[in-house]
Amino acid sequence: MIKNTDGAKITDELSVGITNELHALATAEGVSMFMLLLSVYHILLNKLSNQEDIVIGTPAVGRLHADLDDVMGMFVNTLPIRNQSVNESTFQSFLQQVKTNTVSCFDNQEYQYEDIVESLGVSRDTSRNPLFDVMFSYENFDDLNLELPGVTLNNYFSEHKISKFDLTLVAAESDGRLNIAFEYSTALFQKEKIAQVITYFKRILAAIVADKEILLKNIDILDESEKAQLIHAYNDTVVSYPADSNTVSLFEIQADLTPDKTALLFGTEELSYRLLDQRSNQLAHYLSAKGVVAGQLVPIFMHRSIEMVIAILAILKLRAAYVPIDIKAPQDRIAYILSDTEAKVLITQSSLQLLLEDINVTSLVYVDKEIDQWSTCIADRFEMKPVAGDLVYMIYTSGSTGLPKGVLIEDGGMLNHLYAKINDLKLNGHSIIAQTAPYTFDISVWQILCALLVGGKTVIYTDELILSPATLLQQMETDGVTIWECVPSYLTSVLSPDIQLPALKELTTVMVTGEAVSKNLIEKWFNTYPDKQVVNAYGPTEASDDICHYIMHETPAHNTIAVGKPVQNTRIYIVDSAGNLCPPGVKGELCISGIGVGRGYWKDAVKTAKSFVDNPFEPAYGFRMYRTGDHARWLPDGNIEYLGRIDEQVKLRGLRIELGEITAQMNAYEGIRESAVVMKERNGNKYIVGYYIADQPIIVEDLKYFLGSKLPDYMIPSYFIPIAAFPLTVNGKLNKKALPDPEITEENYVPPSGDIEEKLVDIWATILHLDRQVISVSKNFFDLGGNSIGIISLHYKVNSVFGTSISVADMFGLTTITAIRDFLLKGAGQTTEETRSAVKQAITSAAKNLKSLSSLRKVN
Repeated sequence: MIKNTDGAKITDELSVGITNELHALATAEGVSMFMLLLSVYHILLNKLSNQEDIVIGTPAVGRLHADLDDVMGMFVNTLPIRNQSVNESTFQSFLQQVKTNTVSCFDNQEYQYEDIVESLGVSRDTSRNPLFDVMFSYENFDDLNLELPGVTLNNYFSEHKISKFDLTLVAAESDGRLNIAFEYSTALFQKEKIAQVITYFKRILAAIVADKEILLKNIDILDESEKAQLIHAYNDTVVSYPADSNTVSLFEIQADLTPDKTALLFGTEELSYRLLDQRSNQLAHYLSAKGVVAGQLVPIFMHRSIEMVIAILAILKLRAAYVPIDIKAPQDRIAYILSDTEAKVLITQSSLQLLLEDINVTSLVYVDKEIDQWSTCIADRFEMKPVAGDLVYMIYTSGSTGLPKGVLIEDGGMLNHLYAKINDLKLNGHSIIAQTAPYTFDISVWQILCALLVGGKTVIYTDELILSPATLLQQMETDGVTIWECVPSYLTSVLSPDIQLPALKELTTVMVTGEAVSKNLIEKWFNTYPDKQVVNAYGPTEASDDICHYIMHETPAHNTIAVGKPVQNTRIYIVDSAGNLCPPGVKGELCISGIGVGRGYWKDAVKTAKSFVDNPFEPAYGFRMYRTGDHARWLPDGNIEYLGRIDEQVKLRGLRIELGEITAQMNAYEGIRESAVVMKERNGNKYIVGYYIADQPIIVEDLKYFLGSKLPDYMIPSYFIPIAAFPLTVNGKLNKKALPDPEITEENYVPPSGDIEEKLVDIWATILHLDRQVISVSKNFFDLGGNSIGIISLHYKVNSVFGTSISVADMFGLTTITAIRDFLLKGAGQTTEETRSAVKQAITSAAKNLKSLSSLRKVN
């Protein structure tokens, strides 16, 4: 990419009064006007970029010897001046720091710019300058009457259409006034935005002449009307909903209104509102007899099913809170959650009994096996209903300490979120919602409960069906689903040309969430389903799930898809590192206030106090503010653009991951002295890479097994790379960009043999975006960077090319080209039984002895 040099310039003039005050300040502080204005320019850039460490270029005359004074020629050198501003510093102290750095820089100006670039080893990029993209020039020379013998010279003024840098400030004094000009790249900035920047610059000047000891964090570039727009106009979200009621009561009211209507559908199994209400009441009474009381945390360990929904409602009716546990989680993680929650009762199913053999819980309740006992309990409703402040669920998310952290959500926040979905998606008694999310994922809450509050239907789909997008969509068509939610990576596989898509006649809305969605994907959807709206949703677990909706009826014109505006009864503020409101267009941390903000983190008062704070912008609003750790910015129309994480938290296929948790577990492995974990991307596919410094050779399979016993599968790095020393930035921090990309080597390479393997290698190369020459027929699909979404694509392409009908579940057991070849040659029936037998054996072994699972993997 070549840097665009198209530009323009806006000029302005400071008053004589402010110019004189600036001179007085410079004199008092023993600095030049250049140093003073450079300091103010740095602060302006800090406020606009939320960065403290900034390099600004400036031209130096370069005529260091008197002999050069009368010599014609270009002696100008460009000096990069680097300064760091700290929020807690005063302007006066920062100004003195700039003075010191500037003097030092000019003392060494003979060191040429090109030599600096070369000595720093900065890689060249034609899309930008190597050391800085902003410039400052203070022109303190008088106008000269240019004269040459026999020649008359006049000034020639032309329209300014070039900008060598992203932004350049030129300052010069004339007739006692300071004139300023901002030259800018028109590819990056609009004229109106630069005019606003000049206003911000003037406000900083006014602040520092009024008080030179002002803290940098207290220099405000917004006026009161601009703050009011950000606080009130952008957050005009007050919407009436049954806030004086609760989720349980509203469901029971609906059950009375439509008792015989189908509430839940799971395969061929249906459950009416009446039966759902009665069975959840009966199970609640049974659990009460087991000792479950209001406020208690009750873990559930279940397959997605009607029984799961009954259990959730039963817990809520007791004014207790459910804690979903992933049935695929490692034993250590399951044990940790049960210990951390101090669980007295665990609700589960008999099919999962083997996985709980070594679990120590006072009471295990098998909903299916004990149905004869709890179904004979009375079906009376409980008189005591939940209130807004009652805890309703706790979901564990990845934690930076190496252990998951529990997020506590209350009924008031959950109910407001349910009604945000009801209102924005226009849900009613005809709505049929697809329940596809794992119950450990916060979006499962609204997928399960929303329809039950308006007389609609919740359709629960199995994991096996979800892993086969074509089959899922066909079933959704049969079931008349109107609302469907998925992560963008799943939608990408759905819109694959290999899949024959149904009409989805009843579908009105597809929601995408969990990761950034591309304009290209939205365009593909509308090309296929032009009459079905797309809603881009964003929100953290800590704020009761989604806090923004962006509703689209056609592909947006802009390339970046916004996450939308705040949902009902929700306030959003975007703040800089000092906690000040960011102007529209400026990146900052997204903060949330409102009834949806959760109670905090379970057993972690320190982290709760850090992330859940008092609302400094609207103290009377009555709700705390949650600091998300996400970067975002306001768009001019009041929508929000998500810009990624501040810290090391990432999202992979919609799952929230703290890279620090993986790092902590890698560091705990014997032989690893230090590690770093990063997320990388190859041709749109994201994957995790673990780097390590070790005192001894590390067997990767053993390391994977160790991590698999501590972390969920989706958190296991796709690649592990040993490294002698970690690359560091000039500040001594890990230079993530300098970490090497994984290399797929030809080590132990087994080439394809025969037509089947040749075609399979071509398929793998397409899906994995790899050179076919590095794809060994004995190499594992996942070891080459594949993932579950890739398996789905592999399943379709193999079936399409070979005319087979391999299921997605079977494909998960066929992770090498030779395995797929054997499947094709032996025949589906025999191989399917072998694969399923192996998978069953692996699950059984994992439940009894994780070590035997490691051996099985090695054999496979």
